[in-house]
Amino acid sequence: MESGGPITRDITGEEHYSVIYAIEESPVASGVIWAGANDGPIHVTRDGGNTWKDVTPPDMPPEGRIQTIDPSPHDASKAYFAGYRTLLGDFRPFIYKTEDYGESWTLLTPGDNGIPSHHPTRAVREDPVREGLLYAGTEFGMFVSFDDGGSWEQFQLNLPRTPITDIKVHQNDLVLSTMGRAFWIMDNITPLRQGGEAIEFGLAAGGPNFLEPLDAYRIRGGGGGGGSPDQPRYSRRGAELDYMLDDDANSVRIEIMDEAGSVLRSFEGPGSGTPAPTLHRGLNRFVWDLTVPGPNGAARGGPTVVPGTYMARLTVDGRQQTRSFEVLMDPRVAADGVTVTDLQEQFDLGIQIRDAIEDADATIERLEGAMRRVSEGSDVEAQLKEIADALVTDRSISSYPQPMLRDQLNYLSGNSQRADQKPGEDMYERLEVLVAELEAHKVRLQRLIRLVI
Repeated sequence: MESGGPITRDITGEEHYSVIYAIEESPVASGVIWAGANDGPIHVTRDGGNTWKDVTPPDMPPEGRIQTIDPSPHDASKAYFAGYRTLLGDFRPFIYKTEDYGESWTLLTPGDNGIPSHHPTRAVREDPVREGLLYAGTEFGMFVSFDDGGSWEQFQLNLPRTPITDIKVHQNDLVLSTMGRAFWIMDNITPLRQGGEAIEFGLAAGGPNFLEPLDAYRIRGGGGGGGSPDQPRYSRRGAELDYMLDDDANSVRIEIMDEAGSVLRSFEGPGSGTPAPTLHRGLNRFVWDLTVPGPNGAARGGPTVVPGTYMARLTVDGRQQTRSFEVLMDPRVAADGVTVTDLQEQFDLGIQIRDAIEDADATIERLEGAMRRVSEGSDVEAQLKEIADALVTDRSISSYPQPMLRDQLNYLSGNSQRADQKPGEDMYERLEVLVAELEAHKVRLQRLIRLVI
């Protein structure tokens, strides 16, 4: 064609080159393989490719592109495919299901059951854990079905309006690829797997519904990121506790207990400044970071609990539900030879250091009270300042001030808890020295306080 000639269908519409666009083997039956092409045909083999059968749905319009095929992870005879015909000017969605190796097909997207008639479909996947839970990616976003495609719910959440090009369920996370808008991951799809029978998505049936939590791994790091649209946002580490509310609540409390029922942490909403459970209608998620309180009840800074069985008690406006879960060791740590006994010793040392920090803080508070009452310029004031100089770092020094006892304890705490490890003997020795020094300062301070009173 000469430059400037008429526009032809070849350069504006679909082109066919006998290309197989999708090929998938059944995860439950070896040798059952499905294939879809860019001009519409669907074929299946049940003998590892020796023979193939054309099982294209008779009501599927011709020349559509078969974008994805998803053999069911639950039934070898069952499969789904998603196709589209947008390059032919047809924006209808085409998701089909067969339950008899393609002998018959059911169209799951007639246009009136949730996915609009003008949303071309690119991807469909069945959940590997819950049969009949389907995820569909369209030209304009995500949808989910709890009834094997009988009906669909919009599942856009914070996704941009962009074509969903593929979907994978990896372990307990939902992973999406999009057309030019990055990869997206939904962490922990337990609410979808547990909630379908009792709820319309996001709404509890008849009151609070505390979903069964997944076991949680002790993993260092996590969270953060997402400072700008082009930066990833990482999931928070810890135990993810999901609960459904049929209406906004007045108060929500989550208590973390050990296997014996002793309360380790308590979080209440509404709240500010510390991790607080949310109270809004629909799905709520709270993440416990697997630590106990820090010094003086601080929300952060406490040691991480050891692997074992724990419980979470949810109280919503006076109504309680309790769920149990396991805290598991990071398998990489176990591969390095670290044991649960090592982690228990580390936790116990962390508690001892926390207690020493609290003792130091209480001593400093008493010291400050005595200095407010002492006569200025007296010998007692001079001795109190000596104790203060030994306990508290001089922050007036702008460049590398010498850390004093309180900060040395804090430094020891950080070093002892920074990695999953058996504590070294030097940590115990250093704590013993610091505690002895603190006790000496306490005795001296008590004697001086008697002189001030």
